[in-house]
Amino acid sequence: MNRGVLAEVEIAPDDWQPAKLAGYDLRIAPLANLIAAPDHAAYGVVAYLPHGELDRLYRHARDVLGGTYLPHPVVVELTAGGSVPALCYLAHD
Repeated sequence: MNRGVLAEVEIAPDDWQPAKLAGYDLRIAPLANLIAAPDHAAYGVVAYLPHGELDRLYRHARDVLGGTYLPHPVVVELTAGGSVPALCYLAHD
């Protein structure tokens, strides 16, 4: 998650947890996106956002940044230990 983009839509999650998503790689071309890559892992953060904030964030991504991101269910490994189900938003265009 890009904190600058979150700030543009006035979203500031209270709880960020470092996490790893196995089987994906980060690509920036020109927008950030995760792509399936079986031998890789993407590192970042997981945070809780209410549906209204998710809608606002990904409407901004589409209308202002030019990328359509759709939810994709994943399981992330928390750096602190354990794993949690999450929605990861991926660009498909």
